[in-house]
Amino acid sequence: MVGAPTVAQTRAGVAVIPFALDYGVWTANAERLGQNMKTSYSAPGFNGKFELWVTGSLSPTAKQELQARGFLGVEQVGSRFEILD
Repeated sequence: MVGAPTVAQTRAGVAVIPFALDYGVWTANAERLGQNMKTSYSAPGFNGKFELWVTGSLSPTAKQELQARGFLGVEQVGSRFEILD
């Protein structure tokens, strides 16, 4: 990855991070990216909640580690809307 991930924000103030992947596992890089988001993301109306939207699925460990860090993992989002790549 180059730079920070894209972040959208809902009207309710939730930061949504879209991420195209088939199967997400927990890695040291995931830990660094999560910590960076938690400490650096700020936007008007942000309510402190993060959601990681993935097109595939997350390993049980990845879900657990995300949740422990205050992120909600939302899987199979490609079925909710069309993603252009």
